[in-house]
Amino acid sequence: MNVNRGLKVVLGALLVASLTFAGNAQAKDFSMTGQWFQNRGPLIDIPINGGPTVCFPAGTIKTGCVGFFRPATGGIPGSAATVSAMGVNPASFTIPPGAFGQAKGQQSTPVAIVPTVVQLVTAFTLSGPPSPAQATAAVPTFLAAQPAVFQSNAHTNDPGQTAGATPRAAANFAWCPGVGGPACPAGTAATGSTGVQGIVSYTAGPNVFGGTMGMLIKGTGATSIILTTLTIGTTMGFAHLPIAGGTGFMNPQAGGVSYAYANSVMLGAATIYVGHSTTGMGLVAGWGPPLTTGGPAMSPVLVPGDTNNNWGFPWTTGTVSVMNTEMQGTMSQTGTLVGQGTDERTAAGKGSIVMVAGGTSHRVMSTLDFEALEVVVLNFSDGTPTPSMGPAGLATVATLMALTAGYAIRGRFGRKN
Repeated sequence: MNVNRGLKVVLGALLVASLTFAGNAQAKDFSMTGQWFQNRGPLIDIPINGGPTVCFPAGTIKTGCVGFFRPATGGIPGSAATVSAMGVNPASFTIPPGAFGQAKGQQSTPVAIVPTVVQLVTAFTLSGPPSPAQATAAVPTFLAAQPAVFQSNAHTNDPGQTAGATPRAAANFAWCPGVGGPACPAGTAATGSTGVQGIVSYTAGPNVFGGTMGMLIKGTGATSIILTTLTIGTTMGFAHLPIAGGTGFMNPQAGGVSYAYANSVMLGAATIYVGHSTTGMGLVAGWGPPLTTGGPAMSPVLVPGDTNNNWGFPWTTGTVSVMNTEMQGTMSQTGTLVGQGTDERTAAGKGSIVMVAGGTSHRVMSTLDFEALEVVVLNFSDGTPTPSMGPAGLATVATLMALTAGYAIRGRFGRKN
């Protein structure tokens, strides 16, 4: 009789636990806040957001710290009143269209560390993830009905990674856009271009958790550069290279969209000026007259337009490394960006998660290659404090286990007596 009573206690505890987990497996709604950081090389963020400021990388990726820099005023803000999480440990979730966005108008920042770049100016409006209508109209290579779903085993469950001409073959991979990059067994010549010096490497995190989510951009910008190969008297040539143009969301960012997503962005020609001046803050204050051709026409001399070929990859809580080798004059220079995600949510999906996505770009005419790394930080809340298993909680569990064991032992010896 006592044995049966002890078994009933044990079975009752198991029943309560099973009901608890069954309840957690149902959909649970959270509010979401977050930031999206878009790194283009170690110093440039799109959008600028205050310009690069020095940071220390250890444990600070939540602030957008990649390498030794982060945007001074933070990333692209995101929020959603309701995000439903499904399943447990880890919970999957879907980010609604337009949850992330920014329209701050024109921003300018000096770029003092790179001797050939004077300043960066942008006036971008950003929106992501795109709605199915945006994806169909502006970015035909997006899957028209592809939601921004994040889940376990995303490399086999996410249509953004399994569909298309080059589906993802494995959780861990190394990928090259051309013949560049050391030890690239999974590399393919995605565009037919050769000599593109870049490699993107993924090491999956726990549960191969991740997904696909794109960012659309519109507006204009310019990189102001010194043309070291062009000297006019004792002055260097100077030009404002346009970054993008247009009033519609016609320039999707490649990072985070899908596996081996590729696009091209046209860069316009720019007038060459004879010298320039700067303010005390390092921003461009003015520039000399335009350089012109000889003869009666006196046409302005232009820096020719160019094309950026971009490749991007999905989001992961694992580790992403992007390496590019480019030529600075006659010297080879290697740049590497590395980011690692984290998932600090509860089993039901409450808490913080950080995901990273890699990419690489090749500028055709100038033969420049540069690495790209996206970071997205998401915080999910249900308005209540996150429960913790502190000493009191552990003591309660230990007491219940001792009582359960005591009933079983007492029943056993009671029957013998």
